[in-house]
Amino acid sequence: MRAFLRKLMPDRISSQLIAVIIGAVILAHIVLALVFLAIRDRGEHNNPAELTGRLAGLIEMLDVLPAGKRDVVLAGARLARPDAAIELAPTPVHSEQGAAHPSAYFLSRALGSRFKVSVLEGTPLRIQVELSDGTAVLVRMSQNLLPPPVVGWFLLSLVITLLCLILLGIWATLVLTRPLRALAQAAERYSPSAPALALPLEGPREIRTLAEALGSMQGRISQLLQERTNAFAAVSHDLRTPITRMRLRAEFLHDEAERDRIVADLDQMDALARSALDHLRNETRITSREQLDLASLCHTVADRFIDLGHAVTCDTPARVMITGNSLDLERAIGNLVENACKYATPPRLALAVEDRDAILTIEDRGAGLPQAERLRLLQPFMRGDHARNMDEGGGFGLGLAIAEGIIARHGGVLVLEDAMPHGLRIKISLPLR
Repeated sequence: MRAFLRKLMPDRISSQLIAVIIGAVILAHIVLALVFLAIRDRGEHNNPAELTGRLAGLIEMLDVLPAGKRDVVLAGARLARPDAAIELAPTPVHSEQGAAHPSAYFLSRALGSRFKVSVLEGTPLRIQVELSDGTAVLVRMSQNLLPPPVVGWFLLSLVITLLCLILLGIWATLVLTRPLRALAQAAERYSPSAPALALPLEGPREIRTLAEALGSMQGRISQLLQERTNAFAAVSHDLRTPITRMRLRAEFLHDEAERDRIVADLDQMDALARSALDHLRNETRITSREQLDLASLCHTVADRFIDLGHAVTCDTPARVMITGNSLDLERAIGNLVENACKYATPPRLALAVEDRDAILTIEDRGAGLPQAERLRLLQPFMRGDHARNMDEGGGFGLGLAIAEGIIARHGGVLVLEDAMPHGLRIKISLPLR
């Protein structure tokens, strides 16, 4: 049924919107017609126009009848319409309310100018009609002779039309935005390191065209990243040959100090090429996932640095199970702990569970980072002022970037915050299981 209805819908967004507007107008007219039919079918006595016409015919009949036969006609009218109290008076009663009164206006129009119609004061309200011989006909009706107000019908029509437009508008919005939401979610989940997800090709033609363009763009992005990695891998591999030759030539230098400096520079060049290549491969690598204990992983990283002489502390629950790659997460946490040990103080690792996330904080007591520097340092090859000189044993500015990329691929978030009273706190949120 859904497929059949989808075939009936126009293919373009503009055509669908026009169809919704036309459908809303048609639906509003159908509902109004049903309302009018229901009102009409409740009974003839409820129609003020018909009642006014019958009353006008009766008065015209009384006017042409002799006075002696009028009582017989009135008696028959009372039997036919018990709700109508019609009486004859020998003389009319003077009234200031003429035919302009709303209750007498339509009866006056039906009778014409031959009869004088007026409304008598009092309760209940009575309508007086003067016949041609001066006799007065008094009419007291239990039903109002006023027609349904035009404003009321107009408001009813407006409300029904607006209601139909709103309901069909909501339906059209949901139908048109569902493929857009699915497309946005698929684009949001895209990652060069994960298999490409098929974008939903449904909805109007414009949305299907957009999905095809996004799918093609994802393929080009993945291809460009792979070509970049392959090109850098080739450059890194080709650099090893001249670096090796220069290292061999340096061995023949008689100046030992100069030889050591040249060899150190060559080692640094080789380490830089390897680190950059590792970072690029890490961006596009698809890693296997398994259930792992994040608490145990944190203790493993902390023990490794404790063995190296750093006073790293670790406070975690007994077990915190997540889904991920243990080698990648160990590398990410290790990079962050290494940065703290190198540029600040041995950090404290604390692990907690909040809602459906595992929260890992790595906090040191160093000088901290200015707010303006934090986003910049998450970019590759960006280093702080205290680590700009690589001759002093600094890194290449890839530790934070690699850690942030690994956490992002695990569906987590890495945030740099101020520690109290001073220092830097790195807060990592990872989804449980």
